[in-house]
Amino acid sequence: MSLKLLTSFVFALTVSVQISGCALFIKSTENTKKELSKEERSQLYFDMASASFQDGDMPGCLQYATEADKLKPNWSELYHLKALALYERKRIPEATEAAKKSVELNPKYMDATNTLGKMLLDNGRPEEGEKYLKIAADDLLYRDAYRPATSLGLYYFRQNKLAIARDYFSKAIDSAPAQSCVAQFYLGKISATEHKNPESIHYFKQASASRFCTNIKEAHLELGMAFERDKQFDAARKKYLDVAKLFPNTDLSKQAIDRLRYLP
Repeated sequence: MSLKLLTSFVFALTVSVQISGCALFIKSTENTKKELSKEERSQLYFDMASASFQDGDMPGCLQYATEADKLKPNWSELYHLKALALYERKRIPEATEAAKKSVELNPKYMDATNTLGKMLLDNGRPEEGEKYLKIAADDLLYRDAYRPATSLGLYYFRQNKLAIARDYFSKAIDSAPAQSCVAQFYLGKISATEHKNPESIHYFKQASASRFCTNIKEAHLELGMAFERDKQFDAARKKYLDVAKLFPNTDLSKQAIDRLRYLP
């Protein structure tokens, strides 16, 4: 799971900034111009940086963030935003340092803790990343705790530590069932390796049906294969036909059609 995907689900800021003219002045009730305070100007620059990030304009984001930093240094949320923008620009060491600074400034800011853990995990520093992800995953007040829990599940899954991976994927689902489609998908794969066919079917159904899982096309094929292993051949046939219709002219549809030929 890419950090870009992660940030789409880590950094959802609602920005409604209306700027007219130079935008650093507003009209008072007496129709005279009143200069914005330092705090208001820093917030305005932060909002513009956030809007630029959401628009995919990373240079603009970093430019506005620099201006905000001049007015309000040592702002944890601002360093987190800079970390995300730098990461998108492939400036990995600088992004990691910005994320670390964000966490140092506010250790309770779990979005930054999660981001730092994911950056470290994905860039050759897994032991450090694991530490930060566990902090975020274990925070009962963190609404998005399913994200670090899913990242930890994937980390252990790739190490073939399936029992630990199962625990973290289950934790992600307990935290946010509707959003944990990735965890559902990989729990289906773990259940399949353990020959737990009904359980595997359950998880692949959840992953393929979730509106948050539109990118996990493999869940549909895996569901058909789970039906096949459970000797539910009619259900498998129907699912393979669905895959061929949903994803025509893809390797996924070719695999589904191939499997159809060998069903009894």
